[in-house]
Amino acid sequence: FHNEFTYPVLRKGDVIWMSIIPHEINTRKKAIEEADGDIITFGLGLGYYAYRTSLKENVNKVTVVEKDKDIIALFNSELLPSFPKKEKIEIVKDDCFAYLKKRKNSPSLVFVDIYHQAEDALPVYLKRKPREKAHPGVKFLYWIEKDIITPPLCSDHIRRGKHRIYSEGLRKPVQRRGKNSSDSPQEKGTKGLREKGTVAKASF
Repeated sequence: FHNEFTYPVLRKGDVIWMSIIPHEINTRKKAIEEADGDIITFGLGLGYYAYRTSLKENVNKVTVVEKDKDIIALFNSELLPSFPKKEKIEIVKDDCFAYLKKRKNSPSLVFVDIYHQAEDALPVYLKRKPREKAHPGVKFLYWIEKDIITPPLCSDHIRRGKHRIYSEGLRKPVQRRGKNSSDSPQEKGTKGLREKGTVAKASF
């Protein structure tokens, strides 16, 4: 970039949890393109995915499931009011997978984005991927899925614990030993979240 610019950022301590930068935009492109009908996204962040999908004429409703009340409050006060199609967006404070289990109507697509990076995404991915079969007809997409299932990352994770792997890149289940991995940092909540950047006037 040749010129300085401002962009919205969510931080927890010194860790950036979400920012509207080219990497964040490009890695959600496929999930945005495939959104259709009634969709669900797990994880709110700064609402970029909800914003982009709500603008699509073929998307009727975007349900965002987020368990952190601070993120929800920030989004509702600073960002949602500026969304042109905010009437399409519903924010639900709940555990992502508990919500999906008790939901009566099946969505057409679920986009999972509740982790910070590939390393902490893998335990979530390995745990949830086999359970997709409980929701026939629903398409599941995972943020940075290709990075999650790369052989080096999977192989290292297999050596350190116990999971059965199911993915497009791994056709057979692989058994690993050890204790089950804990939930990702985002699933544990983001207590102490603080916001920096030009959030109130953010333009996606």
